Formats: sequence, C-alpha cells, structure tokens
Amino acid sequence: RWSVMSDVPDEVKKSFAKLADEITCPVCQEFFQEPKILPCFHYYCKQCVVRIHKAAPAKEHAFLCPECREPTLLPEDKGVDGLPTAFFVNRMKSLHDAMKKAQEASVTLDLLCEECKSDKAVAFCRHCAHYICQYCREGHRRMKVLSGHSVVSIEDVRKSIADSEIASPILPPEPMACKEHQEQLRMYCYECSQLVCRDCLLLNHKDHYSEMVKDCAVKCKMALSDYLECLQHTQRQLQHAREPFEGIAKKISSRKTDLEQEINSSFDEILKILDHHRSELLATVQSKVDDKLTSLEGQEKELKLCEAGVQGLKEFIEQSLENASDQEIVSIRKQLQNRVRDEISKCKKLDTVPCVTTANEIEVDISFISEIEEVFQEKAIIRSLTNRLQIEEMETGKQSQIIVCSEATQFDPSITVELKQVAEGSVAYTNVTTEGSKISIACRPDVRGRHKLSVLINQKHIAGSPFNVFVKYPPTQLLSPTRILHNISNPYAITLKKSGQLFVTQLGRSLGSGMGSVIALSTSGRVIPGGIKGPTWPYGVAVDKDGAVLVTSGNNEQLVKYNKKWTTEFGGKGSQLRSFKHIGRVRVSPNNQYYVCDRKNHRVHVINQDMKGAYTFGKHGKDLGELCYPTDVAFDSDANIYVVDCFNNRIQKFNSDERPLFSFGKQGSGPGELSHPKGIHISGDFVYVTEQDNHRVSVFTVSGEFVTSFGNAGELDSPQGITEDEDGFLYICSENSNRIVVY
Repeated sequence: RWSVMSDVPDEVKKSFAKLADEITCPVCQEFFQEPKILPCFHYYCKQCVVRIHKAAPAKEHAFLCPECREPTLLPEDKGVDGLPTAFFVNRMKSLHDAMKKAQEASVTLDLLCEECKSDKAVAFCRHCAHYICQYCREGHRRMKVLSGHSVVSIEDVRKSIADSEIASPILPPEPMACKEHQEQLRMYCYECSQLVCRDCLLLNHKDHYSEMVKDCAVKCKMALSDYLECLQHTQRQLQHAREPFEGIAKKISSRKTDLEQEINSSFDEILKILDHHRSELLATVQSKVDDKLTSLEGQEKELKLCEAGVQGLKEFIEQSLENASDQEIVSIRKQLQNRVRDEISKCKKLDTVPCVTTANEIEVDISFISEIEEVFQEKAIIRSLTNRLQIEEMETGKQSQIIVCSEATQFDPSITVELKQVAEGSVAYTNVTTEGSKISIACRPDVRGRHKLSVLINQKHIAGSPFNVFVKYPPTQLLSPTRILHNISNPYAITLKKSGQLFVTQLGRSLGSGMGSVIALSTSGRVIPGGIKGPTWPYGVAVDKDGAVLVTSGNNEQLVKYNKKWTTEFGGKGSQLRSFKHIGRVRVSPNNQYYVCDRKNHRVHVINQDMKGAYTFGKHGKDLGELCYPTDVAFDSDANIYVVDCFNNRIQKFNSDERPLFSFGKQGSGPGELSHPKGIHISGDFVYVTEQDNHRVSVFTVSGEFVTSFGNAGELDSPQGITEDEDGFLYICSENSNRIVVY
C-alpha cells in the first residue's frame, strides 16, 4: 500500500488522467454537466450547448458543432432539452469518482461509511459507488433491492489499486422508467421508434409491432458492430486516399527547390543582365507552387474533416457498445443509423483523387531573353526534353515515334538516342530527326521486355536518362510457349515476388499425397529450398506489398499470413462472416487488402492487412453482382475489380467500392466465349483469362471486348493460375500436365 499520494504508480495516474479527459467537456474544459449529444454525435455540457446556440447567427434553432462544423437544428418543441443525454458519460463520471475514492482509501487509515456517516468503512459497493460499514454491508445482503449489488472488501480495493488493476467496469445504469406510469421501459415500439412500458404498450401501442428491449438490443448491437466495421473500412479508404497528398506536396516542394537552383545558377552567369528577371521568375515559381499546394491542402482538408467525422462517429459507437445500456442503444438506433449512412455517403462523394498529380506541371520560361540565348540554349533543350518526354509502353515490330518540342529555336547540339534491351543487351533500331524546335525519335524494338532509352546531348545524359521503357507483344499476336517448368504436381495458383521468386501451390494429386504444398521456384524452374511449410490443401498464394506471403488452406478453410517471424490465421469453416466454404485463391489489391474467393459460399472476402477487419461482397445467383463459385480476382490500374464467375462462365467487373459495373463472356468454346474460367491476370488494358475446359487463355480488353485467344490441349491441360514477370512473360499453371508453361 502507498503511504502518500506520490507513491501512486504511474500506470494508475495515467488511467485517471485518461478517464478525466474522457469526461472533460472540450468547450468549458470542466467535467461534463448534463452532457447532451448533438446530431453529429459530439457531446457537450447542456449549458455549453445553450451558450453556443445563443452565440450563433440569427437563424432560429440552428448552430454549428464546435468540432466538425456540422449544422445542428434543435428540436423546436424542447430546444436543448430535446437533445439526447449522454448517459454513459455520467456513468464514466461516477466511475471516476469511485476510482478516486478507491485511491483515497488506499492511502487513508480510516474511511467513514458513506451511508450512515458513523462507522468505519469495511467494503465498497460498485453499484452505489459508496464505501460502507459492516452494518450497511449486511443491509445490502438483507434488502432485496440491494442484494444484486457487487460489494468488495476494502482490502480487495486496496490490493487492486496497488496492483494497478483499476480498470473497473463502469457502474451499471439505473433502469429507465416511464415518466407517466413509473414502470421500467421493457419494450420497444418499432412504429413509434420509442421505448415504452407495459402500460403504454397496452394503452397506446396495442396494435404496433414491438419487441422486448433485451431482444431488440441484441439486433441493435449486431447492427452497430456492422456499422463499426463499415466505418473502419471507410476510414481506411480515407487514410489510403490521403497517402499520396504528402508525397505530392514533397515532390512539388522538391520541384520548387530544383527550379530555384536552376534559375539561380543560370542567372549567376549573367547576373548583370538578368538581375531584375530573377525575382520575377522566382515569384512565378512560388506563385505556381502556392496555387498547387493551396489546391492540394484544400482537398486534403476536406478528406481530414470527413475522416474526423468518421473517427468521432466510430468512437461514439465504440463507447456505446462498451458503456451504453440496451435501452440507450435502442433509443438512438434510428438516429445513429441515419447518421452512419449520411457520413458514409458524404465520404463516398468526396473526390479522393489528388487535384495535382505531378510536380512537372510547374514550369517557368527561361529562354525569352535574346541577349543570352546561347547561354541557355543547351539547358533549354535538356529541360524541354526531360519535362516533355512521355515514355509509354511500346510493342514489338511496331514503330513508335516520340516527338518533343523544345523551347530553343534550333538544335545545334549533337543529340544521340539508344534503346537497349536489359536482359539480352540487344539494341533496337532508332532514328533521330530535328526540324526547327522539334525533335522526333523513332524506335522499332524487336524484342519484348525491359529496355533502357538513353537520350544524350553533346554526349551527356539529360536528366532522367536512361529512361525505363517496357516493350510488349501486341495483344493480337498469337503467343507460343517459350519454355516449360516441369515436375510440379498439379500446379493451381502462382504468384511472383519483386525479387523474381515464384511461389506455386501444388495440389499433389499426381504424387498420391493429396495434401499439397507451396514451393518456391526461380523463373527458370529451379526449386528454391524452403518454400512455405504448414498449410495442407493450399489453393491460393499471393505476396502483399510488404513481402508477406499469403496462403489459403483448404483443410482449415483459413487464410494464413507468413511474415519472417510469425504467422497469422484468419477464418474457419462455415458460412458466416470470417468463415469459408471451399476457400480459393487470394489476391492483393492496390491498397494492400486481401481478396479471398469463398467458392461454395459464392462470395469474395475482403480482409484488412492486419487480418482483423473484414467484409464480403457477392451472393449466389446469376444476375449482375451475383456469383456462382468465384475462383479468382484481379485489379486494373483504376482499382476496378474483376472476379472470375466460374460456374456462370463469365467475368464480372466491379468498381473499387465493389459495385457491379458489367460482365463479359458466356458459356461456349467460340471467340469470346468461356468454359469454366479459373484464373485471371490484367496487364495494361488487357485481361487474360484461363479456361479449364477449353484448355486456352482468352484475351479481352478491360471494357470486355474480345481480342484473341491462345493455347490448346497439347500446351495447356486444365490451365489454372496465371501471373506475369517484369519482362512481360506469362506463367500459366497447367494443372493436369504437372507443369508451368511460359509464354
């Protein structure tokens, strides 16, 4: 025990401080007095709300929330009294008082009974929040109305405080009673959206649909839990949407620095001539930067404000689930449901695409002074080439032309261009022509894969040179196998790490084991020792953006996440949320969420990176948005989602919010038709779909238009998973022929 208050452990002090913050009004900075809940679910003292309302403009009954600036309209009949009371805040105040008394008891030799005020206290009643003597303690045991109270001895209180175990439950609420009949409100009328007592039910709500509060509360809590997950998902989306803003702002600031350095270095050469121009150019740069940053900051502020609203609402629901009584939850059910729907709707309407995506939009003109044209000519050419050279994907056998307009009037310097394939070192045909202030670069690569495009001025690389260029086969070109990786027992799913390492799930039926395994391969087919040990009947495999390996286990119906030091499991057998029935492949979305095919539940699970939060989309059926045995998922550059709807023999396209857009493909073996599609991969604007029964791969555009198909039963026997390496080679699992075919 502690002899003085200074002996109180830091953990206890922190707990008191945290609880004190929870019960402190953000307006008056005092403990809450009659806390009232606004429609935005922020809450303040009743008198603080009255003062805020009085200080608002002349518009009757309306004022803005001090935190989120949401307009608040007071009930016309009752005013501030008509706002809901934050009962759980009052109970937290009671808990704070009880904890304070417990702390005092631990450092006080004698404490008087708070009931009779005469004898020494020997126990503490959690419900009454009073210290009581032995006589009053016996009274708690004798009286029926008090017999259910939780009473603990002073010694137990002191011991819990000494052990820093002060996380006592919030004192239970007093039952809410009917003001008219003085009976407990045990029923909830759905038609009137209010709590009622037995007499009210018989007199005024006889023919209304009603339910016991305890039963209604169970449903409300389940709904609140769903709302909480939905809000958490929305918050994560908002946080993800905000991620680019800081990076873009830094790039703009960096661009500003680069431009300032270039301007200063150029003008130092001819300072006497250009001294008066320098300040003008710097001001131009600053103005453009300010404009861009102001636009970004304004957009980010909206996202932050919306996120703050979601956070506040989420915290309110968490507090309600933890601290509110059934009656209280039910009493605000409708209002809370509408608020959650409105908040999510408002967030979805926000424009989450940064209004500024590149710092290269910021330019200044440094070639307008004829007196120093020779000084700036080379720099102007290099800058114009660097800033305006847009390198896109090229196709083999097709001439691509890059035209760049320079700010200089002519190209006196020597310009050299080279396009070289990275893997084999072959040099593609290039030709450079200049005409006035225009340069044309013509390239015709014959080899696909990664290339380096070097652009040199007077034998010096321009900034950014050599540029990365990817050369691919035209989508209409009929692909043929380039190599085959043998001796893989019934390969089903495949993925590629950034390091170039392949992970393959092999079902193992050809070996007779039937348990399967996950093996690691090089792109040449060499087995890399180790692999992934543990899951039986592995179906899907993927690698997230942090390098963790994800495997779906058909034996346990779980998603297993392998990090370097630990594993995490998600799921189990069943049809509820967080359970699977014939689990399938797993894919990682652009925002690092895990999409898992739940085949016999005919849906797709979306799981957060922390393996905790999750939701599903899709249900059994044939209509748009409905699924029948989904087997794989892919994502395009706009974060749209493509789901292989196997037994419906089609591909369904959803937007990033999982709303169905359209489908393509139908049962058959003709062009554009599918027969038991199994795997999917998206490369650029083209969708590659493996067909188990047609033993081929069909190629579509992201708009669903058929392009071509390749493969046959001799090459692909029951093709399944598919992936692509950085050189554009496709790796396709040929399940029944126990091999991976590379195109």
